[in-house]
Amino acid sequence: MIQRGALVPVPGGFEVFLRALEPRELDLAAPEKQGLLTTRQRQAFAHEIAHTLFYRDSDGKPAPTGQVKNSPELERICDRTGWHLLVPTGMLQKEIRKELGDSERIDIEFIHMMKGKFNVSYEVTVERVRIVESQNGFARCILVARKGRAGARMTASYFGVGIFSIIPELATNESLLDWFPEFPREAVERSGAEEWEVSRKGHRLLIRKLPAGRRGDFLLQVDDIARMAPSSRRT
Repeated sequence: MIQRGALVPVPGGFEVFLRALEPRELDLAAPEKQGLLTTRQRQAFAHEIAHTLFYRDSDGKPAPTGQVKNSPELERICDRTGWHLLVPTGMLQKEIRKELGDSERIDIEFIHMMKGKFNVSYEVTVERVRIVESQNGFARCILVARKGRAGARMTASYFGVGIFSIIPELATNESLLDWFPEFPREAVERSGAEEWEVSRKGHRLLIRKLPAGRRGDFLLQVDDIARMAPSSRRT
């Protein structure tokens, strides 16, 4: 498997290598040009920068500290640190105030907007919103889903605390239809935007679907109609 990025300690610092179709060099002293790096390359670059936090100077060449010995755990830490670098907390909070005014108006349109604003994936966008606004009281959840041979599975999610009495939180890579059988299977499988209602535990739920990529990824938003949060859509 070809890695998306690699960090190489050298005397006096580090070299970072990113997977690309053709070789080229990047000048870190120059402002980033629009489209210079793909979304995946930017996320891989931020991940590798995060790895530098786990090195110490040793005779002029960085050496691993060994502070985190579990490799999968270290990779998760560097993922989340890299996401923070790409979507800083203060900047995201400023965008929420500027575009919405209130965190309870966060919806799939806002997620789509921030994905483009910060040039990151939908998964990173949703995960950063989940961390920055973790105590949102609205009765809404937002999911990023990916279609595959085994059906649609969740890759990132953001739940308001007000929706937990109706639907439970689901684990990453869990099947959407196993988690929530009331979802209309045919609507999940179709391409394009969709909107429909279902009933669960005596509540009417409004479900909205928004395409999120050429591979069949999509965003889902589920609202308790009786407690529906204001929309962030502008007129």
